[in-house]
Amino acid sequence: MKTGASFGSQNNLIDMRYTQTLAKTAITGDEYDAWRNVPGGQQLQEIADVHEGSSRPNPSLATSSTRTIYSQPPIKVQLPFAIGNSWTGSSAYRYTDSGKFKISNGTSVTFAEDITWDADGSYTRSAVNFPLFIVGHKLASITNVESNGSAEVTSFEDGKKIAVQTIGVPRRAANGSYVIPWSLVWSLPKGAPLPIHTTIPDWYPGGALPPSPLVRSTVVDTGPAALPSSCKVPRSLATSGEAIVRTESLFDPTGSVATIKETSYYANGIGMVCDVRFTRGAGWFVLPPAVKPAGHDAITVTESLTGKKLQSALARTRSMPDALAYAADALAADATRERMSAMDDLRHKVLLQLADPGLKLFGAESDVEQAQTW
Repeated sequence: MKTGASFGSQNNLIDMRYTQTLAKTAITGDEYDAWRNVPGGQQLQEIADVHEGSSRPNPSLATSSTRTIYSQPPIKVQLPFAIGNSWTGSSAYRYTDSGKFKISNGTSVTFAEDITWDADGSYTRSAVNFPLFIVGHKLASITNVESNGSAEVTSFEDGKKIAVQTIGVPRRAANGSYVIPWSLVWSLPKGAPLPIHTTIPDWYPGGALPPSPLVRSTVVDTGPAALPSSCKVPRSLATSGEAIVRTESLFDPTGSVATIKETSYYANGIGMVCDVRFTRGAGWFVLPPAVKPAGHDAITVTESLTGKKLQSALARTRSMPDALAYAADALAADATRERMSAMDDLRHKVLLQLADPGLKLFGAESDVEQAQTW
């Protein structure tokens, strides 16, 4: 970790270089943060994250390059701590990811993803061979979600437009209930299925209009609190911390909703020592005649400052206080990246609804050698 770093046109940043070594993946990157003055204190904001990844133990099997650059930085924490302090948890950014991987027969597949995400939850996403691909072909898609909850998804194969799916804003039907305008127009040679223009049942929360904005995110300083037993932080380090609670709800009209509650605990003189995040997500196949559930999940993740992480930090610093600060900063960075990953994963799942039920596809998100059929 070093101060006085630069990224793009911004200077005086904190550059935290990190490495993550997992069972099948190795990642090396830089996160750039900055302290910004606000009325009554300072806020720690994330400016960008840039990292490279490769497969283990053979890096030639898969590589990737990822960049997240914020136009509206997320605020990690505000100092000095004070019960009742609150701020928006929303952010706006551009996320790009590109790379290649090999499947079991040695064929190399390249992929790319580009997302421009606005603070209100509207976004544009383009993807090539991700998360779905067909060996020997190039699958691509462009998704546009507007702030009013309408959406358009265009699919391509080998550079040719296959289909355009349009999702409109819900309107009232004759019986008083809401329905969602839906259409699918094919761009295939003669003999292709006829265009479909219809309505589907309103599956949105409350059975009405989509929430506005599509993403709501608030952060509140709730004051000192004892560390949960699940944190398992050594008592010699901390037994309590300032609790910063983030609450988020995300809605995507192409077929997913999620709620996230995250509590980060900051110990005096150390920094963040524990982060507990609960995410509940659900997905739907938004296809006529009826919207069908595509799956749901509920995940709790607890990350803690432990002796092992502390030893890792000690190897890079000369004093115990510096080591504690370094390890706590690394933990905070991990929590932010995990939260973004959860959001991206939900968006990736939306593409599954475009798959032909009889088409044999591969999922680039998981084991690239496992064929999946829907």
